[in-house]
Amino acid sequence: MFSRLAALLRLRLFGIYLPSPKQDAILRGDLSNTVVHPFFIHAMAGVGMYFCADIGHSPAMVLLHAKHAQRAWEQLSDIVGGIDAYLRVQVLFSTTSFTIHSRWLDFARTCLTRTGIALNAAGLRFVPATGRPPVLTEDVRERVVVLSQVIYLESYMFLAVDGTEPKMTVRIEKEFRHDLQVGVRSLDPYGGLIDKTQQTYPHLFEICPLIMRTQGILFVRDAVSTMALCSAGSGSFHLVVDPADPPALP
Repeated sequence: MFSRLAALLRLRLFGIYLPSPKQDAILRGDLSNTVVHPFFIHAMAGVGMYFCADIGHSPAMVLLHAKHAQRAWEQLSDIVGGIDAYLRVQVLFSTTSFTIHSRWLDFARTCLTRTGIALNAAGLRFVPATGRPPVLTEDVRERVVVLSQVIYLESYMFLAVDGTEPKMTVRIEKEFRHDLQVGVRSLDPYGGLIDKTQQTYPHLFEICPLIMRTQGILFVRDAVSTMALCSAGSGSFHLVVDPADPPALP
């Protein structure tokens, strides 16, 4: 239990958002799959052991860690072969984040590639292509954070770990920048609230502070791209380019 608690206390470090009922189920070790998938029970226990014990000097802890890692791997295999597209992307993204923080970068790159393939194969979106966005329930909040953090990880790997230029998340990055309008509200002179932008969902923090992390790294990536293009003497550019779009003329 202590190892799972240690991992849950660091969920934001990993970029993972889980509603309170799922966190409670993880702490209880609930393997029934009625609230949270068993993958998270074993993954949180295995990852959390790094924060609460020196597993390298205890044969019992090494054995326990190996047991949780093996079971998490088995659950991951079942999820990847299953029909729940969001769960597949969420678990692949979580595995990518865990392995980045464990410095298993080659495996993290492989997991991130599989995450992008799964995301695009299922055509996952922040908001529906037509109609009104769904009510911001805990399930919708969790899914929005999953997609935003996949954008974050691809940009992070590009900027900090010598990764390839972000291409897998181009489609959802456009949606994040333009369709998922999470602006701010201000008070009018009479004390009423006015929206500064037409918002799909309420204020940024009402969705999840983790989304700020994605906005922040996109800002950094834009700045890096701007400096690189300016130093190369380029006049103008698009920050997000769809691979299907024809190249811009010089």
